[in-house]
Amino acid sequence: MVNAVCCVKEERPDIHIDKDKPCPKFIPFRCTHGGPNGGKCQNCGIEKKLNILNSLRDLSTDNDEDKVEVKVWKDMPRQGTNSKGEQNTQRELADERWTIERLVDEFKMMLEVCVKHCQEIRWIRHIQQTDFTRLPPNTLLIFTDFAASMALRAAEAKNSSVNAHAVNDNFVVVYNKRTVKLKERKKRKHIEVLNEDEQEDLTIWTCDVHHFFAESMSKGKKNDHAMHNTSLDAVIKKYAEVFETLGNKLEVVIVWSDNAPTQYRCRQNFIQVASVEERHPGIVIIHRTAVVDQFKGNHDAVGKDAAVLVRSLELAGIRSPNAEMVFVNCHRLETRHEESEWHDYEIRGDVALKRKGIYGMNSRTVHFVVESQEEFDRLNPLYPGKILLCDRSYTLDTHAKKPVPNTTQLHEVRSVATAVPTELPRVWPMIVSFLPCNCKYCIDGEVYFPLNQQCKMIQWRKCTTHNARTNGLLHAAAESLAGEGLAVKGSNGQKCAKQGTYLFKDNIFRMVR
Repeated sequence: MVNAVCCVKEERPDIHIDKDKPCPKFIPFRCTHGGPNGGKCQNCGIEKKLNILNSLRDLSTDNDEDKVEVKVWKDMPRQGTNSKGEQNTQRELADERWTIERLVDEFKMMLEVCVKHCQEIRWIRHIQQTDFTRLPPNTLLIFTDFAASMALRAAEAKNSSVNAHAVNDNFVVVYNKRTVKLKERKKRKHIEVLNEDEQEDLTIWTCDVHHFFAESMSKGKKNDHAMHNTSLDAVIKKYAEVFETLGNKLEVVIVWSDNAPTQYRCRQNFIQVASVEERHPGIVIIHRTAVVDQFKGNHDAVGKDAAVLVRSLELAGIRSPNAEMVFVNCHRLETRHEESEWHDYEIRGDVALKRKGIYGMNSRTVHFVVESQEEFDRLNPLYPGKILLCDRSYTLDTHAKKPVPNTTQLHEVRSVATAVPTELPRVWPMIVSFLPCNCKYCIDGEVYFPLNQQCKMIQWRKCTTHNARTNGLLHAAAESLAGEGLAVKGSNGQKCAKQGTYLFKDNIFRMVR
């Protein structure tokens, strides 16, 4: 239906990255998002392409026998009231009878929303595929998502324990794109060596899976931006060392996630992206978010492995009463590169390596995130390198908690700082845009230019530079200033020391022409 109300799809050679596949085609963005001046395409649209709906609308009457039965999502009443004294409700499908006129009007209104939504889904899916196709040797590609909170119920119903919960943050890490020559295949009980004309080259990637577990006293808690960034910092630190062993230098980290407002698409996470130079010098983070309800994939599937294992062990009499024991019991999920079947296939050049695809897992690692130094000191000697400290007493935030403008519409945030600012007020610049892009103008070889004005998508991406100015130094520096009775210019030094945050004086958001 979306294709029917828009102009014919056009080829886009500027984003034709994978030359082994046909040139991608997209509905022109002027049809779905409007032209340079905001006006929609004059050659298509619901009114022009589906004018027959107006004729159907004219047949509508108020007679009950002419109404049609439809199912609509509604807030249906439930027993009891909430804390405000309002009736409890639950959203569910309900039956209603509509006139033809209302049905047509509602359909046209929803189709108008769907056209833009569908175009963005198709565009971002293509960008994800090109991230794999052009993955340079200096780039780490990450897909991350929180699994459903694990309810650690006891198998024995009669017990005196209270059901605990555990958080599981999944990271699927893809890197080291390379080509392998397939030389042999297994045939029944012997190995057959292929002739030179039968041998072929196969492109593969290394894919590692990481699980980060954490305690949660109640369902849904602790799966937020703080835990995400603690886990992400650990992943970046680990793979900076891995890249060195491969003879490369990690310079770019591309992170794909959903758009959960308390986890990824929030001011606290954006500031962490902008200030990555302080924690990982020389590394750029490009955080991209998918369209609402369109981020299903391997990162969801791997989270079920831990949940299934914990439940099966529970039935076998091996308890996981808390997140720490989940972490301990899930150690049996761990695998190393040398233990993977893909490792052996790659060395021999076995044709079976074709089954690996992109997400064929090379290794899996589990970690445990704690929130106190005491817990870290207790567990780190037992599980060296597997315990992380998430210090929630220190959270980077904006002054007056001001969000980045148009936060809910952003699909790409990129760090650009090449040095840690030392002058006050401190400035952490970052580039944000409504849509990501991997066209030949935005990417020159392995270099990413998100503000290239030659990009054909620039008018719809609305690529901008965002500057966040801070009046505070680091927590320790601010504390010493407060101790001397001095205040940082334009801010309250004591407040900065107490909260342990950067205080952003204001947010500058300007269009880059």
